Amino acid sequence: SRRRSRHRRGRTTLPPRSMLSCLGHLALLLVGAAASEAERWSSVWAIGDLHGDAACTRYWVARSGLVEGLDGPPGGWRWADESSALVFMGDYVDKGPEARDVLLFVKALTTLFPGRVHALLGNHELNLLNDRSRVSGLAKGAEGYRYLELAWGAAHPAQYLRWLPAAERESPDAKVALEALLAALSDVYAASKHSAVMMAAPDPSSEGEGEGQRSARSILSWIPDRGVREVAARELRKWQRAYLAGVATGSELGEWLEQRPLTVVLASTLFVHGGVPLQLAGKG
Repeated sequence: SRRRSRHRRGRTTLPPRSMLSCLGHLALLLVGAAASEAERWSSVWAIGDLHGDAACTRYWVARSGLVEGLDGPPGGWRWADESSALVFMGDYVDKGPEARDVLLFVKALTTLFPGRVHALLGNHELNLLNDRSRVSGLAKGAEGYRYLELAWGAAHPAQYLRWLPAAERESPDAKVALEALLAALSDVYAASKHSAVMMAAPDPSSEGEGEGQRSARSILSWIPDRGVREVAARELRKWQRAYLAGVATGSELGEWLEQRPLTVVLASTLFVHGGVPLQLAGKG
């Protein structure tokens, strides 16, 4: 049976409207070009918005019954239904702590079962790719921000931490910083300040005009103990550097994300994260 995913709406940084319109027209052209796919697939499973939840990801793939041997290594996975396909609708990262694990798992499926497993690009991945060339919103003179720093839309401190080697993730400083950041983030949400606080540490080399304002917007200002605050600042900078390095151009996951399509047509159905503009829905 076909599964439809629901998508949360939120503030995002997207391409210009003209680009979205062009993409919408392209998607509709693809529908007509792929009509023959209707005869190939008896069912298409769609899984969306996994947001850093590795257990949920594995659960829904197992629930579909499309892949056998999931309890073992990828080399033992087998496709179980030749008449069915699987589409991941995007938004693999943010909000949860296990974005890296989700990305690696979905990537493995697309590599082992090309043509049967499709992984689309979601708005969170689009913003992550853009973040690679953005500067921190708390940098001196910054005119924008990095999406990964937004407490309301993206940030889970453990998401950054998990891109470090295992030994570094278990260091005393990492444990102190993670506990402090999670407590601070909980306080931010309890005070309904999540839209005004950034999960970022001000650059220590950018002292000067506006420093107080930048510091007030940082999650670090919600950590009362100065010593712990300094540890959390060092760790947070290191974690976020590791996160962006893990999806950099030329990296395994960076190249895979860059190759993700925005749409796919299966069984005469257009799959796209978030839909297409209403004014294009009747065209084709």
